[in-house]
Amino acid sequence: MMRPLALAIALATAQPALAVDIETLVEEQFQVEWNGAIPENATLRITYSPTLADAVALRAFWADPSSGQFVADAFREDGSVSRVSGFAMVMLQVPVPTRQIQPGEIIEDSDLNEIEIPARRINSFAVTDTEGLVGMEVRRLLNAGRPVMAQSVMAPRLVERGEHIRIVFNDGGLNLSATGRALSDASLGEDVKVVNLSSNQSVIGIATADGVVEVFQ
Repeated sequence: MMRPLALAIALATAQPALAVDIETLVEEQFQVEWNGAIPENATLRITYSPTLADAVALRAFWADPSSGQFVADAFREDGSVSRVSGFAMVMLQVPVPTRQIQPGEIIEDSDLNEIEIPARRINSFAVTDTEGLVGMEVRRLLNAGRPVMAQSVMAPRLVERGEHIRIVFNDGGLNLSATGRALSDASLGEDVKVVNLSSNQSVIGIATADGVVEVFQ
């Protein structure tokens, strides 16, 4: 159901108003009424009828925030008034895979493309930043052309459960190393439990590089 949001720009002015395109006036009105809710990287796609070349102001502006539908009176420089109606849709550029990416693969920049999608159709868990995906390891199958959910990717594993790794013991100025076996997976900076194969003792360290776990004393 349509409901009034606000009265638009007042027409009374001491100086003659300059005509601008209707899309600009509608976008300004939505920016005010949505109080900054439109993301900076978003584009507002506006369709309306009848087609008008330009106007000086909008009055009696009503809109439905959930659908973006709006109705307003458009005033032109010659003093004529036209009732216009249409839709304003917030669009976002979202990275999507260009191909099907299997679990365990590392996402490269060439694996991604950006497409424009209505913001209301984007899941709150979708990754909207390309830089947030490049270099990540795939946990769940990613389909081409579909937004990527945050839970479908993870930081690359540097240590995998069951593999032999190098344990580096750091005790102040003393550094020792030994061969161990990882008891769990770990990404950079994560804690991981390992078994020292020389002493058969379990210790907890931090994954610092591919196949390297550092233990601090």
